[in-house]
Amino acid sequence: MCFLLFFCEVENSHFLCCRDSNANILQKSLTFLCLFKASHVLDVKFNSSHDDFCFFEAKVKASMTRNKTYRTKVCQNKAGEVMSAQCTCKAGANGYCKHVGALLYAILDFSESDLVISTKG
Repeated sequence: MCFLLFFCEVENSHFLCCRDSNANILQKSLTFLCLFKASHVLDVKFNSSHDDFCFFEAKVKASMTRNKTYRTKVCQNKAGEVMSAQCTCKAGANGYCKHVGALLYAILDFSESDLVISTKG
């Protein structure tokens, strides 16, 4: 089954939603946002060296186990659509887990901020 992660707006707030290949919205979860807000997303790395895609990688702390982090990756096209995602947690093999969702909230937060990525060494 193929999943598409996207942000939807509900009552002026952004929520991460999941749509299956039949265009059914499966879930919108505050768990993703809570992980992000609790500072579980660490060491975000960004690579835009490809003309059509942006690659993000981060360590995301487990919500239930202390001192456990998962390696989480997201590939987005330049329009911001998630093309692929993966996580080293048990649920992350298909790219749809709360750690990927938390990374997507970190990406959204950065994109809405006034911060600029420096390319100078």
